[in-house]
Amino acid sequence: MTNQAALINSSDCRPNSAVIKLYRSINNAAYVEVATLNAVGVWTSVGRNTGDFYYTQEESTCSGSLTFTDREGSTQNRRYKAVIETRDVTEVDGQGQNLSVICVEE
Repeated sequence: MTNQAALINSSDCRPNSAVIKLYRSINNAAYVEVATLNAVGVWTSVGRNTGDFYYTQEESTCSGSLTFTDREGSTQNRRYKAVIETRDVTEVDGQGQNLSVICVEE
C-alpha cells in the first residue's frame, strides 16, 4: 500500500489579482468611469511523484462580479465597456479569459 502523503513532493500558492473598470458613454459622448471591480484569486501548483514519474498540476483563478445601477434619469442612448486596467495573474497552459457586460433595462 502506497502512502498518499509521500506522493506529494512540493506545493506552492500565490495570490492573483486584477482591477477591472466599467465605463459609460451617454449619447456617444466620451466614456466616463462609473465603477471598479477588484477581482481576486489564487495560483496553486502541486508536484506529485507517483513512483514511476513526476508531474505538476497547476491551477490559476481570478474572478469577481460587479453590479452597477445607472441612476442617470434620462432616456438617452448608453454604451458600456469593461477594461482590465491591471492584472497580476500567474498564467498556466490552456488559460482562458472571459469578461462580460450585461445590461438590463427596466
